Amino acid sequence: MAGPSKKMGRPTKYTQELADEICMAVSTCTLGLGKLCALHPSWPDRDTINTWRVLNRDFSAQYHEAKKIQADLYAEECMDIIDASSIEEAQLSKIRVNTRQWVASKLLPKVYGDSKAVEEDKEKQRKEEIEKMLHDAMAKAIKSKERDY
Repeated sequence: MAGPSKKMGRPTKYTQELADEICMAVSTCTLGLGKLCALHPSWPDRDTINTWRVLNRDFSAQYHEAKKIQADLYAEECMDIIDASSIEEAQLSKIRVNTRQWVASKLLPKVYGDSKAVEEDKEKQRKEEIEKMLHDAMAKAIKSKERDY
């Protein structure tokens, strides 16, 4: 009688080799991470990979670069969809293109995002920096006045 069989689960241990494989796959296709994990049973699940992104700065940066490359793939797919569409498929193609444009704009907003939104973000950041400088200057002035008393 054979003993109980051990179930092999997905790996959870981070290795640079596995990180490289994951990032290469992300950067060379437009599938989401969940689908990629389903296609690669030797990979950890999506939650584990996302945990690595939080805990490992190097992997987070590597993964971010892979997603930037993936944004370019989404943009290229938009052209392929439009080029291959007939008049009858126009509405469906428009939805597919709009979805890919939206994803690309979120992955790489400086390149594919709404330029007005990017400028608004820059303006907001400048205002926050000025407010911080004013706050720091006021705090410094108050402290120096307190020393005078």
